[in-house]
Amino acid sequence: MKRKILYSIFLVAVYFGVLIVLKYLDVFGIRFYSSGFPVIVYILFKTIFAFYFMVILLTAGAALQRIILPKSDIFSVGASAYIIACFFLGASTLALLMFILGFLKAYYFATAIIITAPLVGLAPFMLPALITTVKARFYQILKTSPTAVSLIYIALLIITAIVAIVLLLHKGIFPGELDSDVWMHYLHYYKEVSVNGGIWPNDLWYHFYLSKGAGLFFLVSLLTDVMSPPIVSWCFVVLTAIIVYDLLSDHRSYPLWPLLGALLVFLSLSAITNQYVTDNTTSSFFKHHIVLMGFIAFALWCGIRFAN
Repeated sequence: MKRKILYSIFLVAVYFGVLIVLKYLDVFGIRFYSSGFPVIVYILFKTIFAFYFMVILLTAGAALQRIILPKSDIFSVGASAYIIACFFLGASTLALLMFILGFLKAYYFATAIIITAPLVGLAPFMLPALITTVKARFYQILKTSPTAVSLIYIALLIITAIVAIVLLLHKGIFPGELDSDVWMHYLHYYKEVSVNGGIWPNDLWYHFYLSKGAGLFFLVSLLTDVMSPPIVSWCFVVLTAIIVYDLLSDHRSYPLWPLLGALLVFLSLSAITNQYVTDNTTSSFFKHHIVLMGFIAFALWCGIRFAN
């Protein structure tokens, strides 16, 4: 227990440090055209924040799971199913909470801290079993597979992780968005929401009907800057890849197929394949399409799992 408390304090302290640095750098505001060391620091801390936000969503879902369905733990449903369920439970709950707070005009940096900091502190108490189960599953695959298959599995796992990180850097952090809609009105609406403290119609009133439910986008914007919504989209891409992995894992005699399916999810949205898509705008992480893709994949996953 003492160790978990120390981990909790450490994670929260680092979390505050990351937010302070990102707020100080203010790349969208005063350093948009900067280069050199500040940009490197910004990318590093934004990457750390992306993983923190993933942990926040998972912890929120895990905490709610213990309240709503205390008997359905990770050992009864499996690691990948538990991750999927907790993520979408946490993401949906936080999005709904932000939707309500948006109508109450309660969008402030302090509000975002009050929501997320306790979840960061809860992570060491909620997620250790998940990490242990994932590691056990990994070693089980290596033990039960031939040496050649195990080596290919490790290689595919490393490649998948690299492609996921590259996707985060290219689509989630680097602001090189070519979609004109993003620069003409999406970003301006996100900025107006942050400035006005709520989602009520503003100068871009028509976006109220398009984006008022993008609570997670507004949450990350309040915590860091208005260039952060792509991090939310990246989190949903990761979970879509895990959904594909989980569905293909039904064929246990072919351990490489699940990982290959997850890799293809990342590749389908990466810089490598996106150059062949018209205008390079199809997979804009600033818009809501990727999040909707994640929820559609989750709905299909629920249908298949309940059918079985």
